[in-house]
Amino acid sequence: MRQKIGHYFIDTAGALLVAVALDRFAPEPIHSWLRNGWSMTGDAMEAVVHWIGRLFH
Repeated sequence: MRQKIGHYFIDTAGALLVAVALDRFAPEPIHSWLRNGWSMTGDAMEAVVHWIGRLFH
């Protein structure tokens, strides 16, 4: 169990490190594409949260 948790943290930290590096050092076309992707992901998550909220009210 500890190994699974450790691997999860290492994978998450690696993914965050790659995301930060891409956000910081990517050329402009890639950077704007990533920014738009993050925005679309945030909008989708917000829509799901609102949908779940309406489901339980």
